Amino acid sequence: MCLRRGSRSSSRACPRLTEYVRPVPARTSFPGDSDPILVLQVPPDLEVEWSGAEELYRDSFVAVARVESEAPGTIEAGVNVTGESFAWRDKVTFDITDFAADEIEVLIGSVSVDSVELDENSSNGETMRYYFGKESIAPLTDLGPDHYATSTDRTIRVGLATSPAGFEPLLEWRMDGVTHDRAGPRGTFQFNEVGSHLVETGPMEAPAVIDFEIYDVEVTPPDPWEEDVPVTFLARTIPSGFEDEIRWLSSTKYGTAQLVLGRGPELTVVFEDMWRL
Repeated sequence: MCLRRGSRSSSRACPRLTEYVRPVPARTSFPGDSDPILVLQVPPDLEVEWSGAEELYRDSFVAVARVESEAPGTIEAGVNVTGESFAWRDKVTFDITDFAADEIEVLIGSVSVDSVELDENSSNGETMRYYFGKESIAPLTDLGPDHYATSTDRTIRVGLATSPAGFEPLLEWRMDGVTHDRAGPRGTFQFNEVGSHLVETGPMEAPAVIDFEIYDVEVTPPDPWEEDVPVTFLARTIPSGFEDEIRWLSSTKYGTAQLVLGRGPELTVVFEDMWRL
């Protein structure tokens, strides 16, 4: 945990729950088997006075203090920073619980991707905005409990809660073992390599884990490609096995394209008036 300004510190916030120091909300729950550590990035010419916390050390970059907690109970800690022409203060309230860090349960509330808000009556302008604005329109396929599939470059959003409630600010995200920059109940991920990828959060000894199978799509265009007659595009996934999940969007800057949307390993479409200005 930290009160901070500036970039991330490398000090541990909550052993067995978070790897890095994180910004502190005005009030948060905290496991009873850990003492909150407050880290403040502050220039050496400013004075730092802690309340409700014991200073551990001060160097040219940070001031670090520990809040001694007894579960259960409520503890308020604050800091007052002053200088010749500077004054700043802040405080945070910790609700110390009976729960140890590894007893916090993470509840996976939602896993989603943006919906494709197009239909067969969508204009070329609308489809072109999708074509240039999104790197992927692949669906999110449910493969089983906490197991999903989608394509490379698809943005995935995950929402979580904790039981008991109140620990959400301490949820640190780890993607394939690498800690994500942000913490909290909502995470956004994008994978650019095929294969199985793991997203973890919560207690390090017993994290909540979501498994994503990521595939790429290789498209074979028709040959010859003719205007005003049906032409068929073929596609396969890498790795194979996700061909039924392929989603198509046909678009043309000029003229029309029908079908606009499709799903599966092939799409037959008619392009008309493509070269007419």
